[in-house]
Amino acid sequence: MRFTTDKPTRPGYYFVRGFDPGSLKRVAAVQVGMVNGELRVNLDQSNTDFEGVRSGYFISDVSEEFEWCELCPVSEDK
Repeated sequence: MRFTTDKPTRPGYYFVRGFDPGSLKRVAAVQVGMVNGELRVNLDQSNTDFEGVRSGYFISDVSEEFEWCELCPVSEDK
């Protein structure tokens, strides 16, 4: 498994670390989805309804210091 500071560029499931200030040891599994043409991640410790845009953060707004590891891409085809 390889972590990188490159932010996700497509929807899918990822491991992320660096969100816990001062620690790269804590890792979370998150979903990245598309909302109105922008990628959004559920880093708020609650379920994310991407179609309803109830929670989460835009990828463009999360720290450049976070490290990401893609687990599984998700097709946006319906």
